[in-house]
Parts: sequence; C-alpha cells; structure tokens
Amino acid sequence: MPATPRARLPAFSLVEAVVAMGIVSIVVVGAMSAIGTVAARQRDLIEQTRAVALAQALLGEIIAQPYEDSVLPTFGPEIGEVRALFDDVDDYADLVESPPTPGLSLLDSAWNGWKRTTRIKYVQLADPSATAAADSGLKSISVSVRAPSGRTVTLVGLRARAGLYDKTAESTGAYTARVGVSIEIAGDGDSTIQQSAALTNTVP
Repeated sequence: MPATPRARLPAFSLVEAVVAMGIVSIVVVGAMSAIGTVAARQRDLIEQTRAVALAQALLGEIIAQPYEDSVLPTFGPEIGEVRALFDDVDDYADLVESPPTPGLSLLDSAWNGWKRTTRIKYVQLADPSATAAADSGLKSISVSVRAPSGRTVTLVGLRARAGLYDKTAESTGAYTARVGVSIEIAGDGDSTIQQSAALTNTVP
C-alpha cells in the first residue's frame, strides 16, 4: 500500500516567532513601567501623608498653649528654656527639629532625614495675612515639614489672645483636661505618631 501522506500541522515560522517575542517584550516593559509609576505615586502619597501628620501634630500642640507667658510675656523662649519646658505659643518661634522627635515613637527610625520648623509672628486683626509691628492680640503660626526627598508641606494657624484656650469653665464635677491619640501610617507599625493636647475650657 502506498504511504499515506501526513497532514501538515500549523506552526510559527521563525519570523513570526521573533515578531511575537517582540510584542511580548513591549507589553512586559509597558507593564513594568506602569507598576513603577504606581509604586512611585504610592511613595509620594505616603510621604505627603507623613508630612501633613507631622505638621498637624505640632500645630495642634502650639495652638493648645497659652497665648503668652503669664510671668514673662516676652516674645520667644526664655533664656535657657528648652523644648520640653515650652509653655506658651511664641516659645515655639523659630523652632528647628531634625529629625522631629517630640510626640513620635522613640522606636521609630523612619523620621531620619525629616525636618520640622516653625515661624510665629504677630499679624493684623483686620488682615491676618499682614504682619503687625507689635502685639495685636493675634499670632500666626506656620509649621513646615521637609521630607528627605525635598518635598515641603506648610500649615498655618491663628491663635488669638481671647481664644477658647484662654477661657476657663466653671465646674465642680469630673472633667477631662487632656486627650491623646496614636496614629499608624500606611500600615507600617514602625511609623507612628503619638500626640496629646489640652482641651479647651478646662477647669483649674
């Protein structure tokens, strides 16, 4: 019997294989590039979140302080007064922390390379954006945080002499004078912020 010819199976030619490999390479490179972009954006978002949290923590701490020192109402910290002894708003004037440690977990090394600074000045009551030459009863508090990448976040708050923090409530019952919070950032147990602040209208 004559041999039955075998059916030819479809197959890729060498040119088709090379073209297919080229297409796959382009797709893989594009996917890797997209993954890299997403990762970079996530890092930027985490960094910005940390910077805002650092600025908010210090700004809240400063605003909770008395408007001025009841004993020596001079602008700026008294001679020899260290960070742990600050007891009024302008004691924080021109503060520089690098890395920022007060209020942060002592076990956290993620803040190396970060810098936190403050600027406090008298401003005009009618226009808080304008600097006042003397005490107008209103202070502008600016807190800036610079990340290791160079990204800077600045928050600004106002503190008035006759603010809620300078009013005392009358009460003979139990009350809460201070509250605290611990925030974990981006699911990283080593990147935490711990902060507490005095409440308004507290009873002496």
